[in-house]
Amino acid sequence: MRKIYFILTTLFFIQSISYANSKPINSVSELDTAIQISLSEDDSRTALAANEWFYMNVYSGLSYKAYPQSEQTVFRSDVGTYDIYQQAKRYSPYLAAEFGIRPWKYLTFGIRYWNTFNTNAQLIDNTGTDKFPNGDIKMSFSGINILISAHLPLPAINSEIILSTGPAIIFSQFNPTTAIASYDNPALKKTNNTNIRPFVAVGYQYLLPYSLTLGLEAQYVFGIGEDIYSPYYGGSYVPNMFNLSLSIGYHF
Repeated sequence: MRKIYFILTTLFFIQSISYANSKPINSVSELDTAIQISLSEDDSRTALAANEWFYMNVYSGLSYKAYPQSEQTVFRSDVGTYDIYQQAKRYSPYLAAEFGIRPWKYLTFGIRYWNTFNTNAQLIDNTGTDKFPNGDIKMSFSGINILISAHLPLPAINSEIILSTGPAIIFSQFNPTTAIASYDNPALKKTNNTNIRPFVAVGYQYLLPYSLTLGLEAQYVFGIGEDIYSPYYGGSYVPNMFNLSLSIGYHF
């Protein structure tokens, strides 16, 4: 009888130890399962970033404008002097926001507003014997791009190459400020123009979890005209522009 009691007690003790030891093992197993589920959810959300219907991107970077490389001169027959337009600064900030729809995996349609802010060109007057500064001209360019984009997936690295093109509706403003009243040119008035120009762009987009994206884009806008003074005399001028920017986006 004592042997049976001893055997039962021993078996109960061994079972208790086994149960106690199994607790942390189960806890580790549960933690591992939770991690796997979380990673799986992140992977699914990353994949969904390319499958959502709508997206919004914000861009920030640098704009280069191909202004004339030398000064430009206009003869004023009314007073016999010359207006000399100096070279303008070529670099300025670039900011943009884009909203689009992605009805197919490989194709999107979007609309983007962008702004490259002000650049200045100094104005000099020449009487034939003397040259002197006479203020400056502020030029600013902003616009709306209507774009169609092709997406080339790189699934191995959760990325895609984006090729875009379309028309850009460009709003340009030319705002001269002269310093010497006696040499004011009546033609130099604040002028606003609107032009439609083509553009092309190539970008790289990395798909993040939770439908977020990070991107890099190079965009080229084809300008019109060669003379920065053309708008004051009824013409149009938009410099060729190269915009390089980083972006962050959200797909929903």
